[in-house]
Amino acid sequence: MTLIGKKRLTGVLEIAVWVLMALTVAVIVALPWIIDWMMQFNQNEDFWRPRYVVTLITSGVLAFLMQWQLRGVLHNANTDKIFSHNTVTRLRVLGGECLTMAAFYVVMLTCGMTKFSVVLVALMFLLAGLFLLVFGEFFLKAIEYKQENDMTI
Repeated sequence: MTLIGKKRLTGVLEIAVWVLMALTVAVIVALPWIIDWMMQFNQNEDFWRPRYVVTLITSGVLAFLMQWQLRGVLHNANTDKIFSHNTVTRLRVLGGECLTMAAFYVVMLTCGMTKFSVVLVALMFLLAGLFLLVFGEFFLKAIEYKQENDMTI
């Protein structure tokens, strides 16, 4: 059973990523109201409001950029172009975006956001970024092998 194709799992995932991208944009646009609502439950608004604004907007924009790259990888899979330099580039960019998110959360740790969950998010994005960079190299090797194989036939 294959999972790759427009009418298979990757096709469904590509649509799901499009929906997630739309939701991400909606949340980013609604952030001023979301932050106002969050401030109702916080006693030190002057301290936390700027941190929430920076953290949530930066996270939202980076999440959207990651979703864009993931959509591109899924589109390549659905159009039978998975072993292409475009996929390698997208995986590398996605890995870099994950590492950027990890670095951002490490910086946020120094700015007063010292919850354990922030550490876990930073570690998760660090690992995801490193894995994606490695997968990008795997795909590059696969392209090289495919080209060698195409030449021998």
